[in-house]
Amino acid sequence: MTKLLILCAVILVIAVSILIYVVPGLPRIIAVAEMTETTDATTAKREIRGILEKYYEIARSNDHEALKKFSEEISASEYQYSSEIGVMDKTATFRFFDSLEVEFLSAEFDDLTIQIHGNTAIAKYRDVSQISSNGNFVKIPMRFTNVWLKRDGKWRIVAEHSSEITAPRELLPNPPLADNFAEN
Repeated sequence: MTKLLILCAVILVIAVSILIYVVPGLPRIIAVAEMTETTDATTAKREIRGILEKYYEIARSNDHEALKKFSEEISASEYQYSSEIGVMDKTATFRFFDSLEVEFLSAEFDDLTIQIHGNTAIAKYRDVSQISSNGNFVKIPMRFTNVWLKRDGKWRIVAEHSSEITAPRELLPNPPLADNFAEN
């Protein structure tokens, strides 16, 4: 049985090698398919970065109605938000944020990484915004993770998690400590 499997594998390798040699343009077709996948991922990353940049631009304008409208547009109907206060669906999340009196003194994000898996994307970034909430100055660096799905040609957030970065910013290495353990 093992000899038969080895023989089949050898025949398959020979057949593919002959096809690549005999069929003109086949290696080019394979290379273009690989390039298209990379191009699609690059485009998807650019689209998601653009959505986040637009969100933060609207936040900086302190136009709360425009920010709410944009947030509703980019959030899927099954959207869920989780943080130290728990897990909330889309309606509860918007109700909660509507209850806050927030003025953005600055609205910025950095350390963005985006992974693309077909029509799914995972975006991770650090929020370094400064706000005034109910008259109190608040500057709490936050780490966000968003899960996005592309439906009908548009990216929508289906899940979002945020957590406070508790170590004082001065003690955090730049780049972040996790970068020291990442494979290149």
